[in-house]
Amino acid sequence: MKSFGIWIISPSSYEDTGRLFQFRWLLMIPPIFGVMRALINQVAQILGVSFEIICVNDRLERGEKYIQEIIDNKSYIKKLIFISAKTFELPRAIDIARRLKRANIDVVIGGIGVTLADWKIYEILKNEGISFNIGEGEETIPKIVTDFVNNSLKLLYWQRSFVDLSKAPFPDIPDVIGDGYKHGLNPMAGIDTSEGCPFGCSFCCVTLLRGREMLPHRARSIGGVIDWVERTHKLGLPIMFLDDNFRRSPNYRQLLQELIVLNERLGKKLRIFAQLDTAISPSDVRDLAFAGINQVYLGVESLDLDNLQASNKKQNNPENYQKLVEEFHKYKIKVDAGWITGWPNQKAKSIQKEARLMASKFDIVTPFDLVPFPGTKDYSEAVQNNEIVDWDPNNYDTRHYVRKLYNMSPEEALVEIRKGFSIIYSFKHALSGSPGLRYEVFRDTIYCKILVFLGNMKIKRPYQIIMDGIPYFLPPFVMRPADSYRGEPLTSKDLARKEVCLQSML
Repeated sequence: MKSFGIWIISPSSYEDTGRLFQFRWLLMIPPIFGVMRALINQVAQILGVSFEIICVNDRLERGEKYIQEIIDNKSYIKKLIFISAKTFELPRAIDIARRLKRANIDVVIGGIGVTLADWKIYEILKNEGISFNIGEGEETIPKIVTDFVNNSLKLLYWQRSFVDLSKAPFPDIPDVIGDGYKHGLNPMAGIDTSEGCPFGCSFCCVTLLRGREMLPHRARSIGGVIDWVERTHKLGLPIMFLDDNFRRSPNYRQLLQELIVLNERLGKKLRIFAQLDTAISPSDVRDLAFAGINQVYLGVESLDLDNLQASNKKQNNPENYQKLVEEFHKYKIKVDAGWITGWPNQKAKSIQKEARLMASKFDIVTPFDLVPFPGTKDYSEAVQNNEIVDWDPNNYDTRHYVRKLYNMSPEEALVEIRKGFSIIYSFKHALSGSPGLRYEVFRDTIYCKILVFLGNMKIKRPYQIIMDGIPYFLPPFVMRPADSYRGEPLTSKDLARKEVCLQSML
């Protein structure tokens, strides 16, 4: 019998009907598995013990039989479950944790959702005896695993400061089978070469989670990144730089030059996707292309200057977009633009108008509903002004309107968004654009069009599933439990109470 079994679970979320979202193919495989394996294996070497690590993607399962299989598993003397959740995955994560904890299995919930959560959620975890991690995990995960081995698992693990990423272990090279890449429609392997973003957009939680100062210790070693990219490329996987703003990395220039050398050595076959801000200079584009970057994501968000100013996104200048996109196209780099709808003062008629403009300027348009994520300036203001209309964390998925709209109802907004989708995923758009990228744009547009159709047909919400993938034709009938956490109204006093609550749990 082996001593220790550790499961890493990436949870799903629930449809509006309460049915669990599960899929036959996913758009992307979460990178958390490689990150967690690396941290666990590092502490295993220090402790001189061995762990069996099992990765579970709740979205790729058929039903929840795996939960009972974990409970019934007798192969290990001790079992530990890590669950990493975003805000909209929190209810499902808590549901899974409750079942496992009630079977006397040690469970730790972490991730963005837990870090941004309010004190009422922390009290629920405390009452259920579920341990949780606040902040980044490079320093706390080794402590958690050590305490687990020593039978001294604590309730709260709190990484207050940002970790020294230059000394952190690199994510494990992807396990193509175990991590689920065989079920990936766009099976990119992700790595963060740096953390943080220097901007302060009011709707974004990145600076809270990762910081605004782009310091040398918040970037991985250049040699290590190059080695990871080369080894992952040889597995046949495209690569995504998960940096919230790759161009602002302290190592940006030098890393680009090393990637150019690597790409040349690999026969110019690297395929890298990177997120950039729109203030990038056209002169940078050539180096990005030579480094193997063939697709970029730009946080455009809106073409309306009033919306940009109101959200403190002052670095965006729509007048520069045409020249910038033309430069990307010159080097056959596909441009994906993020587009936000549901601004508090947005009018219904502006959505279709902006959809046409976005479709005319960019190869791919990725739309989001404006969500005031916990911890952001938008969220604090919305709570203070009594503008939150939906407290269920499950709906904080950029596919629901959870904040009051002043010039249209959520139902009206949904109608306009559907019309907007018909524009940005039209055959006209699919057949337009740069000749060198026309096939790729056509392929991506048709893919999105199919998912919008499935979203409308299955759950009456266009694009709800596009960030996930293609669901099972006959999905397992797993419903949200009656006692699943559905959120509670908060006040400004509740937001201020978070720190006090955490201090009391140390």
